[in-house]
Amino acid sequence: MNKTYQLKPFHESPLLGEIVFSWTRNQNILQLRYECHEFNKIVWPDIQSSERAFNLWESTCFELFLKHPNEHAYLEFNFSPSGKWDAFEFDSYRLPKTLRRVEDVSSKVSTSDHNLAVELELPSHWMKSEIVGNATAVIELMDESIHFFAYKHCETKADFHHQDSLVINFDQL
Repeated sequence: MNKTYQLKPFHESPLLGEIVFSWTRNQNILQLRYECHEFNKIVWPDIQSSERAFNLWESTCFELFLKHPNEHAYLEFNFSPSGKWDAFEFDSYRLPKTLRRVEDVSSKVSTSDHNLAVELELPSHWMKSEIVGNATAVIELMDESIHFFAYKHCETKADFHHQDSLVINFDQL
């Protein structure tokens, strides 16, 4: 069984399609799926090897933010349709100023027809208690415009790090 969520654009536009996020969980593994529907002019990078890379959010990128309820620390994951990915740990809202890459995760990204699937293995200490989060996306169109999608937006500007947006419960199927 999996849970499905529709990501909402930060600003409505007739050029934008729909993004659906779904997930399943099996012990330490989260299986994630982002599906893009009705996007005609999305920048979809060429597939490369699945490896870590910086600055993936500068173009089309799918993201996941996770934390334990009542804690300030959280994880950020970036997944490019190219297959590249990255993971960061924060002590609290956007801190530390120097990003700490999370080293004890593994990720496998695959794509087909504007869909992205991720198999994400988290460290066991992250999976021992309840996890909440938010699924987000940065979408670049061929006109070079950037659009922000999230299951939940909380601010007057697109801010995926906002703690009040972490509302998906990854323990309830």
